[in-house]
Amino acid sequence: MPIRYKEVVKTVVFDVIDTDDDGLVYRLEVLKSSSGFRGELFRLDTFSLQCSFVDSKPDESFYVLDTHSHSIDLDEKIFDDPQSCIDFVANALQENFS
Repeated sequence: MPIRYKEVVKTVVFDVIDTDDDGLVYRLEVLKSSSGFRGELFRLDTFSLQCSFVDSKPDESFYVLDTHSHSIDLDEKIFDDPQSCIDFVANALQENFS
């Protein structure tokens, strides 16, 4: 049985979205599969770490798959091209945060 995969064809980082608490940064990965293009949305999140070494900074930022309440449902969405996916997510973010 062949191993199936999806290829990341484009990565887009959206400008910081100002919120009451803090700014949000989203990254979209556009994936190509046999059925078309789909997106996975990630949110930049900061975690406080307890380090063993004094010289290390205690906080690190990582992109995490966005399952937050502001997330955009991309699980079943298939797009004809990468730009359609980017436009859909950009418009959805605009609607969610305006």
